[in-house]
Amino acid sequence: MFLCGSGLAPAERDELGALGARITGWLRPVIPEEIAAELVIPLDVVRVRRDEPAAETLAAAQYAEALAGRPVGAVIEARIAINRDEVDWLDRRFMPTPTELARLVREIGSAGEAARIRIAALLSAAEDPPPPTAEERERRAAAAERALRRAVPHDTEPEHGSA
Repeated sequence: MFLCGSGLAPAERDELGALGARITGWLRPVIPEEIAAELVIPLDVVRVRRDEPAAETLAAAQYAEALAGRPVGAVIEARIAINRDEVDWLDRRFMPTPTELARLVREIGSAGEAARIRIAALLSAAEDPPPPTAEERERRAAAAERALRRAVPHDTEPEHGSA
């Protein structure tokens, strides 16, 4: 909840909403054709003997299985990170295995999901109401006094100082 007067301005709300929509698209599950187009072909991860098409098909299927359903944006960012040599734990002497790619895509995808959750929380957060004005406090006090008078019987006087 935002403190009174510190909530999101309409322009901020619109900007966060647009960013949330882009992240939701980024988190869309990748389809096999995209795995081939975005990762397998550009990285040439299927480095088997070209005269063995069955082995190449099997290797491509392993990458597709490892990455199926992962966020498409994370798959693309994983390719970029590998090409820029930004993955410290990846042994660059070899092409990444399906398991390594799945790990990297999962790490990147987790950050995207966390961002989506934070944006959704900001957009759904309410703002505290402003404090009551002096006039409103007087009205509330008068209403409370009237309710108290109705609750106390009229024919009895409260006892004062009896000991």
